[in-house]
Amino acid sequence: MAAIDSPLSTSPAVKWAITPTVSTFAEKALGQWNIPGMSVGVVRVTDAGEVQTDFGGWGKVNEDGDPPTPDTLFYIASCSKAFLASAIGILMDDFAQGQNAIPLPTSMRAFTWDTKVCDLFPSDEWLLEDEWTYAKMNIRDLLAHVTGLAGHDLAYSDTDSALDIVKRMRHLKSTYELRERYCYNNQMYVMGAHIVTIYSGMSFTTFVKKRILVPLGMHSSTYFLSEAEKTGQLSQSWASTGRLIPPWLKDTVAETIAGPGGLISNVVDMTKWMAMLLNRGVDPSTKTRIMPEAVLDETTMAHYISEHVGPNAYTSVQGYGLGWSRQSYLGHEIVSHSGAIPGIKTITLILPLERIGVVALTNMDGEHRADRLTSYRIIEELLELKHASDALLDQYVPVAPSKAPAETKIEPNAPSDPPSTEEKAVRVVPLPLEHYTGTFTNPAYGSFTLCTPSTESSYAREVIANFASCSELDDHGVALYTAWRRMWASHVRLRHHEKNIFLLSYCVLFPHGYGKDTTPFAYKQLGGMEVPVEFDVQDGKVVGLGILDVVFDPRRPPHAEGSVEQRADVWFSKECSIG
Repeated sequence: MAAIDSPLSTSPAVKWAITPTVSTFAEKALGQWNIPGMSVGVVRVTDAGEVQTDFGGWGKVNEDGDPPTPDTLFYIASCSKAFLASAIGILMDDFAQGQNAIPLPTSMRAFTWDTKVCDLFPSDEWLLEDEWTYAKMNIRDLLAHVTGLAGHDLAYSDTDSALDIVKRMRHLKSTYELRERYCYNNQMYVMGAHIVTIYSGMSFTTFVKKRILVPLGMHSSTYFLSEAEKTGQLSQSWASTGRLIPPWLKDTVAETIAGPGGLISNVVDMTKWMAMLLNRGVDPSTKTRIMPEAVLDETTMAHYISEHVGPNAYTSVQGYGLGWSRQSYLGHEIVSHSGAIPGIKTITLILPLERIGVVALTNMDGEHRADRLTSYRIIEELLELKHASDALLDQYVPVAPSKAPAETKIEPNAPSDPPSTEEKAVRVVPLPLEHYTGTFTNPAYGSFTLCTPSTESSYAREVIANFASCSELDDHGVALYTAWRRMWASHVRLRHHEKNIFLLSYCVLFPHGYGKDTTPFAYKQLGGMEVPVEFDVQDGKVVGLGILDVVFDPRRPPHAEGSVEQRADVWFSKECSIG
């Protein structure tokens, strides 16, 4: 692995950002988590408006072992959210200046952060289950993740349009009350992009390209995979298990997922974006204002606490703005956002007072911290701070997997060995397993059909064959399976836990492998984390099932009393049995 040689700046007095010490640190971080590659960009804007950039890269970007360059393209994932928040602010300014192309509804006088979302849509297009939230939720709430609605990321598929997702929000159950707690929600950013599409008179991706990307000279950046692939500069992507996986967000979902996480960029373009932010909304190269200062202030200030306790001794509690987080590191205020989609993990980070920006793009997902810690190390070098990143890197040493790694369990200290007699007794299913099969439907989530290894149907045989080829059949045979096409999953397994409770995990199966390795495998997000699901059995018959928790929050009160349907975060009614 080696750093990329690049021009630092026009000023010889300015320090190099990618020093040999930084390069050594980056190599150690990538090696610690077995990350294939990382590309880093650093930008500094002087008081005189001079821009200095520095680039580094380590590892590989494809199976052939080619190293990253500053032009290598990556999905930036949720770092895209800042572009949406900025786009909405720019559109608001258009309305304030009378430069809007599309008029507001006659009942509205202005379009601001306090605008009620319900005023922007007819009720047959958008509605929420909670009437208070529907009536009072504003644009700021939508972008600050305080709508009370959990992520519900299994509720949409790669065939849904933004309008499909917006219309089905009325069927989603709120986890909290409006503004009660920070709760991350990608669907609200889908809705935010849809608002731009409606009230700008052009698609969201066109608006961002016209108002942000082109004026900043970010000509390599795009929301469309096909455009990125044509350049020959797109990095391949790896799962944390080391398996190569395909690019996740195809052109067919570009407009749907653009707001929450769809931008593809490189460190050269991203330094242009950060330089504008550090220069109070003005492109320092052209002296052109890209966004009003008021928009920059509103989006980057902390509106709500997202992390109530600092994650380590060097980092403060964290507040969330609109597409940005804000906290301090070693006493220096940082505005940042991280991103993660299958095969990608990223971070964009700016220090507004010191006028420094860092972006780190990696081509592997998972719980690694190479992008963040390398960014911290660069800041330490530039500001001559203590090397706290060394301690953090040692603190986050990954646990070496065993020969047969156990999935994340709901129950504590779950064994990976065959269960004992006592444990087998706990896992006895109250009904014959076939009784739990059939088609289950929710108006927001759609439908799926559960089967067992012994279910007699062509559908079941295909589902079980795919699970079996990827070695994903439950060792003890007490599990249900389904093929369910989602944005982030293709298949779901429900493993019996106790009584009528099963543990749901989702994955994408690759029965023919991918890339040069054609051996089958399963791609799992969040380490295969399992979510409790309870079947509702009445008079010996299954009438439905409920996903009990769609958000993990230790402060959340215990489930209320009542039926499964009343206690569940998501309720699926049983439509029919497998014929």
